[in-house]
Amino acid sequence: MAITDPYRRVLMLTPRRAHTSHKWQLPGSTVRQGETPQEAVQRAVNVQLGLDLTPKSITAVTWTQVSTTASPPTHRDRVCFTFTTSRLSLKDVARIHPHHELVRSVKWVEPARAQQLLDQHRPGTPVAEGLPWTHTQRSPAYNETQLTPYARTVTC
Repeated sequence: MAITDPYRRVLMLTPRRAHTSHKWQLPGSTVRQGETPQEAVQRAVNVQLGLDLTPKSITAVTWTQVSTTASPPTHRDRVCFTFTTSRLSLKDVARIHPHHELVRSVKWVEPARAQQLLDQHRPGTPVAEGLPWTHTQRSPAYNETQLTPYARTVTC
């Protein structure tokens, strides 16, 4: 979920999971059985940060296909929904309490830096396009990018 503070900075975190602990990302999680994408991100933000936020809208949808020939195959194909929420107040910001077993670190960054951090672990994937901090024209409704010999990304 793209969470912004009163200064229009974006909240980024690094999870404690071994394979992603060095990657800055937006708060969120995978969808569990019986859950909608909105319910999943709401649950994840509550567990990861201790905040009860309501997702407002989807601003990016990204599909990543990972080849089974990758050695070893560490990920499954996935569709990623990026939601926005209302800008947090200073009072809301003070209520953020990262879950120490799930979140390694949290930081607020300027929008341009958020884009750079997102691009580092998903090169060529317009994950942040259309998010509230971008002032560029939106990308086409459907875009397919070849990332590596093992991965392909589609943005709708």
